[in-house]
Amino acid sequence: MRIRLMLAIALMMAALSACAPQSGSGAPSTTTPAGPFATWALGDSQGAPSNDPARGLAWTQLIGAVGNGAVSMEGAGWTVPGTHSGLTVPQKAQQIISQQGAVDLVVMAGVNDLGAGRSVAEMLGGVAALETVATAAGVSVLYVGIVPITRGAYVAPRDGDRIAFNQALATQFAGRYVDCSASMTIGQWLNPAFALGAANLHLNAAGEQALAGCIAPSL
Repeated sequence: MRIRLMLAIALMMAALSACAPQSGSGAPSTTTPAGPFATWALGDSQGAPSNDPARGLAWTQLIGAVGNGAVSMEGAGWTVPGTHSGLTVPQKAQQIISQQGAVDLVVMAGVNDLGAGRSVAEMLGGVAALETVATAAGVSVLYVGIVPITRGAYVAPRDGDRIAFNQALATQFAGRYVDCSASMTIGQWLNPAFALGAANLHLNAAGEQALAGCIAPSL
C-alpha cells in the first residue's frame, strides 16, 4: 500500500511539472500591468457615479473604456480639495498617474472653484500644476470646458468667469480641448432638457449622454 501511494504521488508531481510553463518556452507573461485602463477620466461630482436614476450614468462612465478618477471627488476642483478624497484635481491626477500608470487623462473641473470664490487666474494655476505633473510623466491631457450651468444655480453670477476660463483653456491647449457648450445651451444657460433641476449644478441622464457624446470623438 505504501509503495502504491508513493507511486501515485510521483506520477501526480510529474504531471504537474509537465503542465507548468518553462522558462523561454514562449508561455504568456504573468506580469500584472500597473492598471487596467490606459485612459482615465478625472473631475468632480459631475463625473462621480450617482445612485440618482434621474442622473443615470455620469459622463465618465459613458465615454468608453476608461478609468473613473472622479470617484469620491465630490467638491473637488483645480484648487479646492474634495470633501471625501481631500485631494485637488491636480493631486488626484498625480495619484492616478503614479498608481494606475495612466497614459492619457481627460479632465473636466472648475465649478467648485467658482463656487469657492477662486479667480480664473487661480484656477489656471491649478491647470498648470496638473500639466506639469502630466508632462513630467509623458501623459497627454484632454481638457473639457466647464459645462454650462442653469440660471438658478448658486454659481450663476460667475458664469462670465466660467466662460473666460474655458476660453483660456481653448487658447492654451488648442488641439487638446473640447467645449460642449454650443450643443448644450439655450442662449447663455444650460438647456433645461439637460438639467437635473432649475438650481442644480448636475446634469440629468440626457445631459450626461449629450456631454459624453461631445467628448468621446476627441478621445
